[in-house]
Amino acid sequence: MSAAIGGEEIVVFLSNIDKATLKIVGKKIRSSVEERTRKLIPVTISIGMSHNKLVSDPDKELNDVIRIADKNLYAAKEKGRNRIAI
Repeated sequence: MSAAIGGEEIVVFLSNIDKATLKIVGKKIRSSVEERTRKLIPVTISIGMSHNKLVSDPDKELNDVIRIADKNLYAAKEKGRNRIAI
């Protein structure tokens, strides 16, 4: 499932995935965008990720996962962009 959050922010929900696999998926998405756009207009992306095991309250889980991912997105941008942060 995916959803647009802001003008250039997209949320993708992946279920039943561990943190190591999450990191692999993020790297593949980032490198795929960079590779596919290299010849036209160079485009890079920064990705902020979160894992539902990082939150403790099931009643607020979805909002917390999104909040943590958003925080990580800005951390990735601050570290130089074109990277992922979990």
